[in-house]
Amino acid sequence: MLEKRDIDASEIDLSAEKPNTALDLLTEHEKELLELEARLNAELDAQLMANPNKMPKACYFILPNEFGERFCYYGVQPNLNKYFQLITGMDKTDAKVYSTAFNMLAYFFPLLGAAFSDSFLGKWWTIIGFSIVYLIGMIMITVFAIPGLIGPVGQVSYFLTFLPMLIIAIGTG
Repeated sequence: MLEKRDIDASEIDLSAEKPNTALDLLTEHEKELLELEARLNAELDAQLMANPNKMPKACYFILPNEFGERFCYYGVQPNLNKYFQLITGMDKTDAKVYSTAFNMLAYFFPLLGAAFSDSFLGKWWTIIGFSIVYLIGMIMITVFAIPGLIGPVGQVSYFLTFLPMLIIAIGTG
């Protein structure tokens, strides 16, 4: 059985080093950047708290852009099966496979777009760039849907009809 005894202060080793924290592992430059980020965040928070009902100016660009993008996507998406069947002559099963592949890509590319935005372009240039790519894809699908324009109806290559879908999916990123 363990004995209960009083601990003398001389028995405690105070010379043991403290474990390293994440801040101890940073360089001086990284610490300066963290301090700058904290100051900027504090300033932004103060501005937001001073006028909480004011909408940021970016919303006047981003909201209509996203509304238009979603409007186009959900306008095109239900018609894809017929598009693939009529332009390429696909059967219903193949058309559904291509439509599902487009949907999968349209929900996957935003993940890549977010990483690309954070690493290279920044939010504004990413939004503008991918919106232009999206617009090009929409123009292509509109032009390609004109019967006989890119080849005899029912004999157009699968790749050529899926290319606008791929561009639109990339543009959703």
